[in-house]
Amino acid sequence: MSRSFWSGSESRKIITRVVVEGNLILQTPAHLGNGDTDDVTDMPLLVDPLDGKTPLLTGASIAGALRSYLREREHGYEQIATRRSACVLLFGGLKGDEEGEQSPLIVDDALGKNFGIEMRDGVRLDAKTRTASEKAKFDLQLWQAGTTFPLRFELLIRETDNVTTLKQALASALMGFTDGGITLGARKRRGYGQVQVAQWRIKTYDLTTSASLLDWLERGDQPLDSVTPTTDLKQSLGIAALVNDSRQAFCINAPFSLDGALLIRSGSGQDDQSPDTAHLHARQTNGEKEPILSGTSLSGALRARALKIANTLDNSNRALGLIDDVFGVEICRGIKPHASRFSDQEHPVQNAKTDLV
Repeated sequence: MSRSFWSGSESRKIITRVVVEGNLILQTPAHLGNGDTDDVTDMPLLVDPLDGKTPLLTGASIAGALRSYLREREHGYEQIATRRSACVLLFGGLKGDEEGEQSPLIVDDALGKNFGIEMRDGVRLDAKTRTASEKAKFDLQLWQAGTTFPLRFELLIRETDNVTTLKQALASALMGFTDGGITLGARKRRGYGQVQVAQWRIKTYDLTTSASLLDWLERGDQPLDSVTPTTDLKQSLGIAALVNDSRQAFCINAPFSLDGALLIRSGSGQDDQSPDTAHLHARQTNGEKEPILSGTSLSGALRARALKIANTLDNSNRALGLIDDVFGVEICRGIKPHASRFSDQEHPVQNAKTDLV
C-alpha cells in the first residue's frame, strides 16, 4: 500500500499566524560586517549579493539579537536559559539539545533603505605609553544613522500551544527594539548600532476560518501597508503583561560641558579646502551632519583612566584583571574574550563651533 506524503494527524496543526512588521531605523552608525577584508577597508559591510550595494540585515542576526535580549530580560545578564525559558519557547531548542523543537517564529532578512556609508578609524592604545600600539590601527565601514530596515516576523501558533505565553514572549522580545535594549553589529557597546522601531503593524490570520485562511493564502506575503500602526504591543497582541525584567544595571545620564578644546580626529578633512585634521562628524537621523563625541573615544579614555586609578590603589597585579572584567579583554591568541560589561552611547556635540584652525 502506498504511503501518502502528507497526513493531517502528523501535521503541526497551525491554527493562527500573527504577522508583525516595523521599520527599524539606525540611531547611530552600525557595522553589519561580512566577516571579510578587501582592498578598500579592513572591515567591509554585508550587502545584498544581487546588486552589491544594498544593506543586508540577515534574519539570523535579527533572531539572535532578539533571543539574547529576551534571555537577559527573563534571567538577568550572563545567565543561561532553560528548556522552559521564554526565549527557548519562541526561538527553539538550546544549542546541543537534540530534542529541542524548532522555532515557531519566522524572521525575514531585511534590505536597507535611505542608506549611506561612512568610514571610521580605530586604534588600540598602549596602556603604558598612552599612544597607539604598533600595527593596531584599522578602519571600518558603517551604515549611516537614518538607514532603515523593514522588519517582518510571522509567528506560527499550533493547536497545542499556549497562545498567551507565545505572544507574551514575542512582545517582550520586540520591546528590545523600542526601549534601546538591543544594539546591532560590531562594537555595539561602544555607541555603534543603536536602533529604534517607533511603531508596529500587526495582523492576525485565524486559519480555522475559510475567509481568513484564503486571505493569508492570497495576501499573506504582502506588506501590511493598510494596517494602522501601533505603539502598544501588549494591547495589539491581546496580552496583559510582558516577561518580568530581571536585568540589573547601573546607569549614569549626565550633561557635560567642555573646559577647553576637543578634537576627535576624523579620517580626513570635510573637503579639499578644510584643514588636514578635522573633528569627527557623523550624519544624524534627520540627515544633518554634526560633530560627535564617539562612544569608542569615550570608553577608551575611561578605560585608560580607570586602569591608572586601579594601578595606583593596588599594586598586587589585580588592577588589569578588574579593568578587563569591566571593559572586556583585548582579543589576542590564548585568551578567551568576553563582552564588555560597560556600554556607552554616541552623542552629537551641542552648540559646537568647529571652524577654529
